[in-house]
Amino acid sequence: MIYETRWAIEVLMKELKGSLGLGQYQMQSWIGIVRHLHLVALSHLTLTHHATNRLGAQATKPHKDVPLPTFGQRLTVFREEVQREQITRFANRIRQLRVRKRVKEFLLAT
Repeated sequence: MIYETRWAIEVLMKELKGSLGLGQYQMQSWIGIVRHLHLVALSHLTLTHHATNRLGAQATKPHKDVPLPTFGQRLTVFREEVQREQITRFANRIRQLRVRKRVKEFLLAT
């Protein structure tokens, strides 16, 4: 049981260091280190929350482990959804329907 808990912590630290840059940023002050750690942890929580929301009802079953996508996949999907949302918001500002549709299609294709 202790090994499983420790392994989960080791995997978390590897993800934080590798994908979110926890180990790549150098701080001089204690408060800077703490703030950076908080930002990295919040980023990880956001991506994990987003991934569990995408799983839907499967993630709401109690006492059942749900396999999440890899951290890199979670980050890629999150970035794509944010980009789609920004494109949609931008395109919806255009009044002409034909132009709006073409702009949206063009931006989504890139």
